[in-house]
Amino acid sequence: MRRFGCLFLALALGCSNGPPPKAEVKAPPAPATAPALITEVSLTKVKWTELEKAIAAHKGKVIIVDVWANYCIPCKEKFPHMLELQKKYADKGLVLIAVNLDDDDDAAKALAFLKKVDAKIENYRLDEKADVVEDKLGGTALPIVNVFGRDGKRAKAYTEHPIEIEDVEKLAVSLLS
Repeated sequence: MRRFGCLFLALALGCSNGPPPKAEVKAPPAPATAPALITEVSLTKVKWTELEKAIAAHKGKVIIVDVWANYCIPCKEKFPHMLELQKKYADKGLVLIAVNLDDDDDAAKALAFLKKVDAKIENYRLDEKADVVEDKLGGTALPIVNVFGRDGKRAKAYTEHPIEIEDVEKLAVSLLS
């Protein structure tokens, strides 16, 4: 999946020495679990159909799907702000779902980042080809943010860079009303 945006950043910054640590394998959280009830940070490998079911399980809420990768610096800079939105509006019906696009070899690095930022939300690692990501999530250049209304339909896919958190928040708040 390194074909996605930000690859040049990974190349410019260099690679780490040694093999990556092994990723923890955890059972996926129940799709309808409220993010506030998730007590442990995990990263679950899924196919598109499983991710689609996880998103659909939150119909009736406003859902932000944040698509990111460990090698994408702008993704990682934006991520804590997305977590803040989740905390700020969770009681009004906002759900944040993180979708990671790293390869199997980098899953442990992605999980380590999620733990570092204490991402106790639904975290999925999408195991699909680039054409599926582009077709289903609205693009291939990372980061990508999708916002779904309470009706379960995508209200907007943010694919223009940089993605302004304020714009995502404004749309989410309007959908929460």
